[in-house]
Amino acid sequence: MNDVEIKYPMHVVLVKNITLFVVLVVLIRVFIYIQDFLINQILWMVIAWTGFFFCCSGVVYTILNNVPMFKMEQD
Repeated sequence: MNDVEIKYPMHVVLVKNITLFVVLVVLIRVFIYIQDFLINQILWMVIAWTGFFFCCSGVVYTILNNVPMFKMEQD
């Protein structure tokens, strides 16, 4: 009744899983290492200002709608 084919050999699945867990462990270690830096309020204010600037300046609109950045650009 359940005739599901095995698509990948066991060693491929094992290597992919090991790679995934190694990357996750590295990301967690990096997060723990920079945790004190991430609670800096000035850093988050700069990130917020930068995001606000890019969203309000039309960069996001231009990218999403494939509009030329300047009038003299031709497609």
